[in-house]
Amino acid sequence: MIGTLTLNRIAETPDDEEVADVVIGVYDALLPGRNYKIEHKVAEVGKVSLTTEFLVRLIYSVDGMPEAEVAKFFDFSPQEMTFLLNDAVSLGYVSRDSGRLRITRAGRDLFLTGGDEPQIFNVEKRTSTVGFDLISFAPQRWDRTEAFDHCLHSLEMDTEMVSNASGKIPGSFKRHFTELNTRKGARAYLKRSLYSIDAVTPAEKFSALVPVFVKAPRATLTQGAANLLEWRPEDELDDRSGVAAAVGNFVDDLRIQVADTAINEYRLLIELAPEFFRSYTVKSEFSVLRYQRYALGMKEHRFHKLRKTIPVIGPFFSPINSGVLDLAVNQAVKYTPASFLPSKIYWKAPRRPYWGTTWVLPSILEKVQERIVEKLGTEDLPPETVLLLESHAQGPIKAFTKTQIFSNGGPPDSVEIFLVPGVAAGVLIHLPGTATYGHAVPLGFISVDPHVVSRTEEYLSQFGEIEVPKERVSEEDIDLPEE
Repeated sequence: MIGTLTLNRIAETPDDEEVADVVIGVYDALLPGRNYKIEHKVAEVGKVSLTTEFLVRLIYSVDGMPEAEVAKFFDFSPQEMTFLLNDAVSLGYVSRDSGRLRITRAGRDLFLTGGDEPQIFNVEKRTSTVGFDLISFAPQRWDRTEAFDHCLHSLEMDTEMVSNASGKIPGSFKRHFTELNTRKGARAYLKRSLYSIDAVTPAEKFSALVPVFVKAPRATLTQGAANLLEWRPEDELDDRSGVAAAVGNFVDDLRIQVADTAINEYRLLIELAPEFFRSYTVKSEFSVLRYQRYALGMKEHRFHKLRKTIPVIGPFFSPINSGVLDLAVNQAVKYTPASFLPSKIYWKAPRRPYWGTTWVLPSILEKVQERIVEKLGTEDLPPETVLLLESHAQGPIKAFTKTQIFSNGGPPDSVEIFLVPGVAAGVLIHLPGTATYGHAVPLGFISVDPHVVSRTEEYLSQFGEIEVPKERVSEEDIDLPEE
């Protein structure tokens, strides 16, 4: 599986000084690419550079050429010219005489009879198939395509530039030649330099995954920006500015406009976990900013007997939150008898642009299924994964085994619910905080509290059939650490 993450760790948040920005979105985008067959020549890197070789060739053809004319021919600065001449003279191939350059006997011996090229380099023909992205035309490896990829966003290309792609490939191949051969790891290639590019032939097209993290400063959480450091180190992004721009446009389009009354949708959190949210309720209203500060201040995300519900800020797909989600299921499944475990896992998708378009989603579902199967036994079938949607709504259906349409309305568009009946529940509200425009900042909780899980089941049951366990663990059976 592409992009599978390790989720079975206990997530801890570093000190504030180490976390300048908050992850408010996680996505995988599809980067269009194409393979090209490139016929070229490589030369063994010997005593001299290619530039020195061409100098020797020039003086062999025009013996006694003035140094000023040579500098003009190469368009070199005085400093560059001094370096070139010192190299050629020190090797004994060229001599300097009253401002003119002359070929030496050793220099002439480099040329075979009747030839006009010095035999300094051993030039060999090569043919390589190299992938390039079709936005920045930089080297890009070919990822295999799987069914879930069809749910992902494809980055926009400039069709005119793509139609002339073959003309851009030679320059990119030359610029990245050392990088490409370093990837191959062949020692022989590391001792070679590019001599010429003879032909470029387009081959098969492909798509590659670009992991996109949307991060925002703590002071302005609704103003997110794309972060591509999970995809490429910063020094490589300089050659991929076109991809960065396309991702930036994608992230800008994620901003939403909501009505002033949308803030009332946070009340669902209070309804589902009233005891937990008591400290964040003022005159029956949910204090968004206070709860955000609390969630951001969490240093350790662990469940124990006195903390069965953990605050969440950001998507369930972030490294910290996906780890907490897995921890909740893992711990709850351990103390839940096999006969109490559910046959279906439910995920109500919020109606937000490109929700769930990340390979972390199927990774989470697969991990939850594994946790339950481990308890049930390998002979039992894994629970079904059900995507809950309103009529005409869209979602990443390829990640799930089943899609269920609400038969009686549905929760507000901002609501996301992850539910393993009788085991664990997670609820997020996707709104731009207290603002009416900006990036959604998911805010909510993950809980193994049986009362919270039961209320979440009852809430979803208002809109359609939800299969729940006939028996549940009691408070006394919940085996969590003391603290």
